[in-house]
Amino acid sequence: KVAKERQEEMAKELESLQQKMSERSTKVTQQREQIDALQQAVDAKGSQAQVLNGLVEDTKGVVASRNEVITTLEREKKVAKERQEEMAKELESLQQKMSERSTKVTQQREQIDALQQAVDAKGSQAQVLNGLV
Repeated sequence: KVAKERQEEMAKELESLQQKMSERSTKVTQQREQIDALQQAVDAKGSQAQVLNGLVEDTKGVVASRNEVITTLEREKKVAKERQEEMAKELESLQQKMSERSTKVTQQREQIDALQQAVDAKGSQAQVLNGLV
């Protein structure tokens, strides 16, 4: 009888231990699932971080390219302004030369007119002299 009671107690203890083991196994499984889910979240965050880092690098590249374009445009604008100033000086010089030539041509025309008048006067004098002869 004592042995039977002892056997029943041991069976209850065994059943209790098996239930506790089952509960702990379930708990461990749940914890593993939580750990897996957390690991996936960490991996996803890592991937997001990589994507964001990639975007940051791309943005840096775009900004660098933009700055390079701006620098090039500013340089070209400066060169164009310098060329425009040179061309304005050349134009001014050409206009001055044209003005000088125009003045010279006018003076030459006046000289030609004066010579023509002198020739005409000499021609009239010659006619008068011829008439007298």
